[in-house]
Amino acid sequence: NWFKTPIRRATALTTISRYSASEMAQFFPGMNKKLSIIPNPVDDRFSFREYVFNSNKPRILHIGTKVNKNLERVISALAGMNVVLLILGLLSKEQQAMLLENKIDFHQYIGLDFNNVIKLYESADIVLFPSLYEGFGMPILEAQATGRPVITSNTTAMPETAGDGAYLVNPQEVHEIRDAVLQLIENSSLRLRLIEAGRRNVANYSASAIAEHYITLYKSLL
Repeated sequence: NWFKTPIRRATALTTISRYSASEMAQFFPGMNKKLSIIPNPVDDRFSFREYVFNSNKPRILHIGTKVNKNLERVISALAGMNVVLLILGLLSKEQQAMLLENKIDFHQYIGLDFNNVIKLYESADIVLFPSLYEGFGMPILEAQATGRPVITSNTTAMPETAGDGAYLVNPQEVHEIRDAVLQLIENSSLRLRLIEAGRRNVANYSASAIAEHYITLYKSLL
């Protein structure tokens, strides 16, 4: 009832992705006629930063440590690789033990302010975001805006958000995550192609671009 009443009374509804729209339609049949898909904008403080890729020991940024963020499979995928794993989020004792068991060189970051989160993206060579579930996937856009190659999942809303600007993997398959990391480390032309495609994609998610979507919707209601 918390949702049914306002949905029934609303003239128009918005949601952030086609995937989230399909989920909503399962619970509220018939709402599609008044539903518009307007994604979230990426913060314009994320901006393109050129960098020299560290092919000797790449720094790989992983966002989030909750169950859906899939860190455990990432750890398994990176076992034995000469990389540094940058983890944004609070690690559980089990995750810490797994990192040590697999001899992963890692740094954990918690409680960062926004400016330092931006700097963390800029310090990375690759952004690895093979989440199990996302209704949108903002870290994909933040990485694209910064100019970093992205690996993300081929499921839920992530392919929609990433466009052509990410290497897609099955997040349930450790070998696919590992192969994607190796491909990006070894193939500079692939990295550059993903970075350029990411820059084109993220331009669609600027605050001004998203504002135009809302303006169009509001005008249609007047």
